Amino acid sequence: MSERPGRSQFRRWAAVIALAVALAAHPGRAATPTPAGSPGAAVRRFALVIGANDAGRRELAPLHYADDDAIRNAEVLQAAGAEVVLLTTPDEETRALFPQASAVAQAATRAHVLLSVAELFRKVAAARAGGHPTDFYLFFAGHGGLAESGEGALYLPDGALTRRDLYDVILAGSPADFNHLVIDACHAYFFVSSRGETKDIDRRLEERARLYLDAQTLDRYPNTGVVVATSSADTTLEWSDYQGGVFSHEVRSALLGAADVNNDRAITYDEVAAFIAAANARVVHARARLKVFVRPPVRAARRPLIEWQGEPMAWLSVSRSVAGHLWIEDERGVRLSEANKSADQPMRLMLLRRQRYFVRLGADEYGFTAQPGQGINFAELIAAPPHASERGSVSEALREGLFATPFGVAFYDAYQRQLVGATEPTGVSMVTTTPDEAAPGPSRKAIYGLLAGAAIAAGAAVALRVASDHAYDDFRAATDPAQQRHWADRTHQLDWATLVSGVVAGACAGVAVGLYVRSALAESHVGVAFTGTTVQAQIRF
Repeated sequence: MSERPGRSQFRRWAAVIALAVALAAHPGRAATPTPAGSPGAAVRRFALVIGANDAGRRELAPLHYADDDAIRNAEVLQAAGAEVVLLTTPDEETRALFPQASAVAQAATRAHVLLSVAELFRKVAAARAGGHPTDFYLFFAGHGGLAESGEGALYLPDGALTRRDLYDVILAGSPADFNHLVIDACHAYFFVSSRGETKDIDRRLEERARLYLDAQTLDRYPNTGVVVATSSADTTLEWSDYQGGVFSHEVRSALLGAADVNNDRAITYDEVAAFIAAANARVVHARARLKVFVRPPVRAARRPLIEWQGEPMAWLSVSRSVAGHLWIEDERGVRLSEANKSADQPMRLMLLRRQRYFVRLGADEYGFTAQPGQGINFAELIAAPPHASERGSVSEALREGLFATPFGVAFYDAYQRQLVGATEPTGVSMVTTTPDEAAPGPSRKAIYGLLAGAAIAAGAAVALRVASDHAYDDFRAATDPAQQRHWADRTHQLDWATLVSGVVAGACAGVAVGLYVRSALAESHVGVAFTGTTVQAQIRF
């Protein structure tokens, strides 16, 4: 049922009035609130997390994973103790993956943003009045660009959240001790700078953004830090392997401990910046290359973006000696965090609450469970059988090469010339005549016997593969180390038996085909004749 035009306008004005009332409750403190908090008082965190697939603009195609990013960003902040307001409209797939979060999410509209900001600011002010230090977070995933006014904007279905809204309304009205902005949007740099030329954006982006922010805007808010994607791509960089935005995934990985180089469970802005730079250092494709603009709060450059102190979180401890590209997935295949760990230091990765976890390191996979507050030692995990890994040389070769060569007339003609030795594009005609005589060939009984053997071996290979898969499922479900070792050995044995059966089937089939071809050649005469630009293949039977 459509909403009456007047009602939509009324809701927008109601949101503005509500925000104005909230700002009036603490006038004169917008730019640099005095640090609050009794000695030893716990930090109270409040977050507004937004994800908008729909930009509300016909010229912009909807995104696929901004809703997933918003829910997963909210989950990380909630795990760190933040009170979160989630604004997104989950699609069907996201609702299936995250039913609880989807049930409480509100639509990501400009009206809801303003109302939510007002409500959160009232709670922040109350927490400060109670003697608690406070942090306010604004996370956004979606489309960005230039509003009609020429200023940077984040697009929402019912309108844009402009740079002026950010600085003059949200940051100016925030009563928090510190504000943290994390923005994953195409052209997000326009949101933190006044305007910009698109020419030479890669070369001038950081310099322009830094000059504008330092001189005119963020210096007014020395309690505010920003982490913003500055890719010059026209659209937000999403990847189905992550089921989310690349930048958002990297930020979550950093916050969950992958960026914590000193292992103090406090993730600072400089650690996040270095981690994301390392993650993208070898990306060579221009449109896939990601840059970020990171600036910590001027008033406290070492202020953590997030801390994991006293939260009932499980974690995975990876020793100094372990090095390589690793990532953690849950039982649904959702990638939770990722890092390419060096041997410089140990690593502690915080685990969002899941039924089961899987760690990938190189070609190996390790499955385990963990309860809140429990630490898991990576060195004690048992690797899954090699066949279980979805990665490896075959997968990578398919990914790089499958359908990589264009197919059309040119390829067809080249292929035909290679077969028949023609020098020009050819037409092919087939002429069939009756044989003069038949030469004896290999025994048909031998051919049929080999084919039967190939079929039996192939059937055995399929049955063994099914048994191997069941054994692997038992390995993944096992929690006792002895059981895991038993099922790992069983799976390995079945894999070898599958391989042997497959080789036998292939050998039998190959010999049978060879004998059949030999028999056919013995009973026929094949010739190739050229007539102008036409090739005639004459086969007499």
